[in-house]
Formats: sequence, C-alpha cells, structure tokens
Amino acid sequence: MLIVSVLRRAAARAPNKPALIIGGRSMDYQELNGRSWDIATRLLTAGVAPGDRVALHMHNSLDLAVAYFACFQAGAVAVPINTRMKAAEIAYVLDHSEASLYLGQPELFTEIAELPAGFPAVRQWVTELHKIDALASSPLARELPTVAAEQTAAILYTSGSTARPKGVIHTHHSLSYIGRGFGITWGDVVVPMTPLVHVAALAALLASFEATATVATLAQFDPYAVLDAVARLQATFLWGTPVLYNALIAAQTTWPRDVGSIRRCLAGGDVVPLALKTEFAQCFGRPLRELLGSTENGLIAVNESDIPSQADSFGRASLSGRGLPRLRRHALFQAG
Repeated sequence: MLIVSVLRRAAARAPNKPALIIGGRSMDYQELNGRSWDIATRLLTAGVAPGDRVALHMHNSLDLAVAYFACFQAGAVAVPINTRMKAAEIAYVLDHSEASLYLGQPELFTEIAELPAGFPAVRQWVTELHKIDALASSPLARELPTVAAEQTAAILYTSGSTARPKGVIHTHHSLSYIGRGFGITWGDVVVPMTPLVHVAALAALLASFEATATVATLAQFDPYAVLDAVARLQATFLWGTPVLYNALIAAQTTWPRDVGSIRRCLAGGDVVPLALKTEFAQCFGRPLRELLGSTENGLIAVNESDIPSQADSFGRASLSGRGLPRLRRHALFQAG
C-alpha cells in the first residue's frame, strides 16, 4: 500500500476510532483524514507544488500528524526537523533540503528567528498550522494531485554522529515499508516515547495507521505521564530508547501504575544492555525486546516472539527476502 493511501483506508475502515491521542486531545481517523486533506488543499493554494519540500519543525502533536499527511496528499515532500537541533543545525537542514515552506511551532521557531543568514529557498514561514490560511493567494484547490509510487514523500535526516546529517530520500513506496515488522495490530494502543520527527517513532505511527490501531504519545517525554497514559488507555505497545526505559523503570518503582495491558515493548537506537532487559522484565513483568533499524531501511530486524532467544539478539529480519531488496532500491541518500 502506498503511504498516501494509509490514512484514507483507515478512515474508511474505522472513521470514529481514535487515531492519535496526545495529552488530553484526540483525533479520530475521519477527522485526521479530513483535516490533512484540508491542509493539503491550503498548501497547494499557498503555492506549494508537488515535489516542493516542506520543513516540519514540531514537537509531537496532532498538528504534526496532520502536516505529515497533508504533505503526502499534496504531493509535497515532508522534511521533519529534529526538535533538539540548535540554530546552526536547523539552518543546515533547511538549506540542504531546499525547503520552500517552514511549518513549526512558536517555541521552536525562536531557535532560528534571530539567525542573521537568510534562507533563499524558504518562501514562507508558518509557526502555527492554523495560520496557513493567511498564505492563500487564490481560491482553495478542489482536487489533490495523483501521487505515484516512485514520487518522493519525505527526506529523513540521519543523526550526523560522524559528519553532517545526510538526507535520506524516501518515496511513497519505500516509506510504506519502514514500519513493517513492528507487529502492530488493530486492537493495539501504541505509545511511541520518542519524537515523531525521528524515523523510529514515525515508522511506529505509520505502522499503527496501516493497522488502524491507536497511537498515544506526549508532546515531550515524561516517564510518569507515559505510565499514566498506559494505565488510563490500557496501552499495549511501547517503543523507546534504552535511556527512556531506564526512566520508566525508575518511575514505576517510585510510583507503581497498572501496566498489565502491555503486551510488547521494543527498544532501539542505542545498545540495550542485558542488565536493562533483566531489570525491566522484573519491574514490568514483560520482556524488553531489542530491534535494529536505520533511517535508510526502517526496521531491519526485531525480536517479535515471547519465546526466549539468544541474549543480545536482534532476532529475525523483519522484511521478507522479496521486500527488502525492493526497499533498498528506493531509500537513497541525498548527497551532502
């Protein structure tokens, strides 16, 4: 399935089912699909053409999910920006990606507002999604463009741990693969603990929407709030990095919550020590499974089963032999 169709299909299957819950706000699949369609038409009306890059600089929010799918539906290219980046790093991504439109949030925009250098490619700056109406220069577009499988859907920047971040180009086809292997099902309530501008949380979001599951997250990570959400929503699925799981263990030890609904916990993004897995299993009564992934390919290997496996194993490859080579052809580096 192409990524542009994921939300539309979920809205048709379960229009009134919660798609995304953030804090005290939620949006069902029908509303999320309709809102993203509306913003897509406003992007086109504001002069964003298919293939134009749109920078998304937001904390986890309903607006971020809407903006992602608005870009996909308009044929624009989503360029998520790491919310921990400083001014010079943000400037590099904006310049390198040749983003023509910036969609952000006021508290994040302040990081770059005082930069002396200009950004010639950025024609428009929007610091609140609802203000995009002000950009309209003509009547709203009534139709959305047809999006092809080989068309670029997103440019996801790598961590840049050894050099400048590299922009990884994903097509609508390849982006639909990056979350396959999480094992998310219709009945899951998925809690990604990392920012949705990161590839792993984005993959979890897309995989959840493909399964018509519910995603519950926070604007910014707080271990006590995560545990509250798990207990309140009977969450079934956790994703996070080892340092976040350490924080969860400390919070649960200090103030235990009802976490019996959890069926699966995945960790990645860094080394997952055996001691952490042991401590988590003792605290939560569930195993902490390790996964391996990359910005280029999404999930590569993941421990899916509750059957005891070799210590420090990533488990089996998450994609079929037929699917993985096809994915590799479409996940290409943007030179930089």
